[in-house]
Amino acid sequence: MKRTILLISVLLFAVLLSAQVLASGTTTVSKVENVDGKIGLYIRNDIGLTMRTDNEDFNTSVLNYYVDGVNFTSIPAESADTIPTDVIKLVVIDHAWPETGLYELKVVFTDNTGYSYDPEYAYVFAKPGIGLVESRTNPSMVTSNSSFTIYLDLIADGEEGITELDAEFVQHPSYYVYTTMTDGATSLSKGDTTTYAFTYKLSGQSMRDTLIYDTVAVPIEVRFKYLNKTNKMIINESVVIFNKAKIGNNLPEMKALMDTPATFVRGNIFDIPVYVWNTKAGTHSACNMNLTLEEESGKFEIPIFNILPSDMTFPPAVEQASDPTATFQIEIPGGVSEGDYTLTLNAEYKDCEWKAPGEFKYDHTVSVVQKTVIPSEPETNDTIAPDTPIGDLDDSDVEKPKSTLKTYLLWGVILLAIILAVVFLLEKRGRYI
Repeated sequence: MKRTILLISVLLFAVLLSAQVLASGTTTVSKVENVDGKIGLYIRNDIGLTMRTDNEDFNTSVLNYYVDGVNFTSIPAESADTIPTDVIKLVVIDHAWPETGLYELKVVFTDNTGYSYDPEYAYVFAKPGIGLVESRTNPSMVTSNSSFTIYLDLIADGEEGITELDAEFVQHPSYYVYTTMTDGATSLSKGDTTTYAFTYKLSGQSMRDTLIYDTVAVPIEVRFKYLNKTNKMIINESVVIFNKAKIGNNLPEMKALMDTPATFVRGNIFDIPVYVWNTKAGTHSACNMNLTLEEESGKFEIPIFNILPSDMTFPPAVEQASDPTATFQIEIPGGVSEGDYTLTLNAEYKDCEWKAPGEFKYDHTVSVVQKTVIPSEPETNDTIAPDTPIGDLDDSDVEKPKSTLKTYLLWGVILLAIILAVVFLLEKRGRYI
């Protein structure tokens, strides 16, 4: 009797334990996406049993999808057949994407015994409440011997603003552990942006010697309230980690030169040739060059400030090319103050072989001067009275100087003739005497 009771107790405990383990699994909707006008769900299987996605042909070991309480089937041709454990797969359900507002979504997994797990809830918004504008790392190239920080620029790009905004890391990436986070804004009006930053330090786990680089996942969960609904999304970022021991001195080293006049005269337009080359011998070539020119005060006008000579390759250890890599045009407005200004050339590129990112900055000081104006001397004519307007002179006034000169010459000739006649008569009279 005691053995029977003990056996029943053990079996009951095993059943209870298995039920607890069974109920501990979850189904996670990591992302909702518009797929050709239909609702697409990225579903992660954390239950431990393989999930079927076609709920029209199967009743067990299958997912079921409810939109605003109504059951809809998946579209097998656009969905994964099954979702293995710890894997994320896309499932497209046969329901149109909302035009405005939102739908409430429920996903339920039913196993082969007919047991239904706790549902996973999500919302399908016509316009997502928040979006990722840009992600970047510092440093831009992460090596296996350095920590890094990843920055996420978020924007409220839905039908209205968001509140209760928060973010946190989901898991430690390979080779690293999460350390700190810099919070962004907790609420955003429509169209506003904010930045969250997550810093990771080395965990002590080493990269295999055979690897040149490895890509690690950096998932971030973002939670917020939008259209009076609490929502969350997973931003699945990835970071390429380069093996410091393998890359050695193989990465290109770039140099730049800017050809400018000695001075910039206000009110003029100048063409500024820029030369970029790879100075280091024995390295890989550089590709995908991206050049941006800016002036720190913002007073210069640079119509095209970004040039992508992406079809150019920069081989190692070459001299400065005779032809410029790019030519920028700068206009110096007439109202700019005289003095020194700094032009900054920012460049981003990639190692042609390993696609390792690189960047550099080149500063160049220029001087702005005022245009020198030399006043011209006015033409004068002594024969024109100062008070006489030019337009009032007639032809007779212009001819007066010439007529006066002729008169003087005529009287001179007459006077000379009289003198000669008198001298002749006196000389003749003297002979008779």
